[in-house]
Amino acid sequence: MSWLKISCGDSFICAEHHRESARALGRILRNSSMEKVEVVAAIIENQDKILCLQRGMSEFDYIAYKYEFPGGKVEEGESQEGALKREIREELKYDIKVEERFMKVEYHYQDFILIMDSFLCSADTTTFILIEHIDYQWLNPEELDKLDWAAADIPIVEKLMQG
Repeated sequence: MSWLKISCGDSFICAEHHRESARALGRILRNSSMEKVEVVAAIIENQDKILCLQRGMSEFDYIAYKYEFPGGKVEEGESQEGALKREIREELKYDIKVEERFMKVEYHYQDFILIMDSFLCSADTTTFILIEHIDYQWLNPEELDKLDWAAADIPIVEKLMQG
């Protein structure tokens, strides 16, 4: 019988009989050293349609060319709402109104953990400039699943589609 010794006082976990516990503990140990990235995302609505933006190339293949809700990191001393407005101005030259918090997502990518707070936002116009993205679509909520989304955005898409 093979034993996996895990330093936890005098306890040992038998890998034969507790394989799932050992795997879960392995994931916890790996994830504890991963960088946590905290961001905000805007779900921008205009005339009952939602703005979906396509990323360009990325150092991480698994998010390259995927669709996402725009946003970015919160800087020190900045509110989430302030960061969201700033990021959208920087990425799209677009002014939005932050309406309300929608949901928080924590997603464990291969190289980092993304913690994303999303907000429902509105805009008076559909005119903006793509600076960091390569494409966009305005879609009704029931159409959102036709796009290839970044994994962290999928829970938001699913909740939006539920109405």
